[in-house]
Amino acid sequence: PGNVNGWTAQESIRPWEAWKLYANYFGGNSASNGQALSTYEAGIEYDFIPNSASITFLVRELKIANVEQFLLYRAQLDYNF
Repeated sequence: PGNVNGWTAQESIRPWEAWKLYANYFGGNSASNGQALSTYEAGIEYDFIPNSASITFLVRELKIANVEQFLLYRAQLDYNF
């Protein structure tokens, strides 16, 4: 952690009022051993109660030296009250 040189890219779009599509990417190399590192997260968020409740479906992956270290599929429910 904190020992990587790289770049990030982020994008999001709201094709409809209640829907949001997003993607985050980081790519770079370890400063100590030069191994390649890449990670991304992409998801779809739906606000079923505007400003109060949403559900997000996402996938997240981390690779070091092109070997998968972590892969996550998640459905996340957020509620504000």
